[in-house]
Amino acid sequence: MTESEIETLAFGLRLRPGSEAWNYHCGGGVFGTLKVFDAALDARYGPSANAGEYARKAQVAAYESHRAMLESFGARKYVATGVIHNVMRMYWGKSALTWTATYADAMRHLIHLNDKWALDGRDPSSYAGIQWCFGKFDRPWGQRPVWGTIRS
Repeated sequence: MTESEIETLAFGLRLRPGSEAWNYHCGGGVFGTLKVFDAALDARYGPSANAGEYARKAQVAAYESHRAMLESFGARKYVATGVIHNVMRMYWGKSALTWTATYADAMRHLIHLNDKWALDGRDPSSYAGIQWCFGKFDRPWGQRPVWGTIRS
């Protein structure tokens, strides 16, 4: 939507900031109007000249307020939820081959990590995902100088 379309829609519906129709959607109590939000928005970004500018500043404020929460969740989501996405299971599964001395050590580590951190850790499909990292259900690849042949 263009800025003029936002203004036409908002002001045509009497949704001017501070109007009764605008405040109707705010809820009750201290947030019964947008005064608290508007004061914070104006203090952070300066007063808005029109509805388009107000909308852009409100979107930036919403982004800033949620970004830290989403980044924090992203950093701790596996510990917090116990869910390991299969693509990530495959990625760290193949990476384990680079930080262990033998394939048996890699398998042991992967099963331990999977059983400890994944909600589906003891599920047969979870073990199949680990085995895929060692070539089960996959086509062979050529020999690599670092790993040697892991799929035959």
